[in-house]
Amino acid sequence: MRKEAADAFEKLIEAASNEGFILNACSAYRSYAYQTDLFNNGAASYGEEYADRYWTRPGYSEHQSGLAVDIRMDNDCSDLDAVRYNSHYNWLLENMHTYGFILRYPDDKEDKTKIAPESWHLRYVGVDLATYLYKNNLALDEYYGA
Repeated sequence: MRKEAADAFEKLIEAASNEGFILNACSAYRSYAYQTDLFNNGAASYGEEYADRYWTRPGYSEHQSGLAVDIRMDNDCSDLDAVRYNSHYNWLLENMHTYGFILRYPDDKEDKTKIAPESWHLRYVGVDLATYLYKNNLALDEYYGA
C-alpha cells in the first residue's frame, strides 16, 4: 500500500485491537500481471460478465493503486464474505471513515459501482472524504458522478 494508506490502516488495526478483535490485510497491492491472472481465471470459470462484477479488469483494479485493501477479521478465512458476519463488523462500518477508509462496494450500491457487494474491500480516500461519504451514505462513484 502507499505509505499514507498503510499508516492509516495500521491505526485502524490498532483501534480494532482496542475494540477486542483482530483486523488484518489479506490482499493489498496487486501488480497488473497478478490482476490479469485473477480476472482471466474468473472469466474462464464463470464468464466475462460475472468476472467483471467480481474481479475487475487489469488496469482498473483499485488494488493496483496502492489504496485498496481486502481484510479479514479475527483471522477468519472461511470465505471472503466472512467479514460481514463478524460481531464487530458494524463497529468497522461505523468507524473506519475516521481513519480515512470506506467500504468501496456496499450492499446497496451495486447499481452505482457496477461491482457486486464486497464486505471485505476497503479503499483509502482520506479522512475528510471518507467522513463526507459516510455521513451522506454515498458510494465513491456517486460522489464523482459516475
